[in-house]
Amino acid sequence: MQNARQPRVRFHFAFCILGFAFCISSGTVQAQTWGDVKGRVIWGGKNVPAPAKLQLPPGDPSTPICIKANKGEEPPDESFVVHQKNMGLRDVFVWLADFDDPRSKKPLPTHPKLKAIKVKQVEMDQPACHFIPHAIALREGQELVVKNSAPFLHSFKWGGDPNVNPGESVAMAPGSTRTIKPATDRLPIEIQCTVHTKMRSWMRVFSHPYFAVTDENGAFEFKDAPAGKYRLMIWHANGWLGGKDGNRGQLIDIEAGKVVNVGDLAFAPN
Repeated sequence: MQNARQPRVRFHFAFCILGFAFCISSGTVQAQTWGDVKGRVIWGGKNVPAPAKLQLPPGDPSTPICIKANKGEEPPDESFVVHQKNMGLRDVFVWLADFDDPRSKKPLPTHPKLKAIKVKQVEMDQPACHFIPHAIALREGQELVVKNSAPFLHSFKWGGDPNVNPGESVAMAPGSTRTIKPATDRLPIEIQCTVHTKMRSWMRVFSHPYFAVTDENGAFEFKDAPAGKYRLMIWHANGWLGGKDGNRGQLIDIEAGKVVNVGDLAFAPN
């Protein structure tokens, strides 16, 4: 009797293996290895900064044109843009990094549906003596198309790590465009107009899709992130969240099939 049972046991064992393989190939197991991450960055200073203006030089002939193009007001000073009611801090870069080494160039696991870059070009404009948007994030492989829709001369100067993104400085005539294709950079890329020196913007470039720039409410989110332990990096043009020690990020454990809400993260000006 014992020998008669053995084939049946082998049959059930083989069936289980085949069933498990089918689950993997059909995506049921794979779908459980990803999770979502969201949260907010809020103002952590003592007083909420009131909206400010750039204070353009009165003798510059382009100043009245800038004011007219900006609905009769000087362009905003976007050093800190804080929501006056919910304290959300805009223009903060948030991204995932390797748990052991945040500067590691080792690629992060990427969900199959996010591997292809769907939006090939991202735009930035200079309509009224300030860059729109003020902070922009790209994935390597995307192009940045810079426009000058103002009726006067601007320039476009950019650069990050000199060994990766040495950048350039070019004149931007009215109506002109400039297209660049920056590489993944460990450093933030500063964008300037050398004609109007108060005009500045910031860009970061990543090798994966798990990054965001906070909106007007300070909110950020990225979906289908790899499950496991990572570091959540949080950087504003004025420094890291947590000061200089914040350059190693915050520990985060992404659970498969769940949403990790890190809540409100207070950014104190450095």
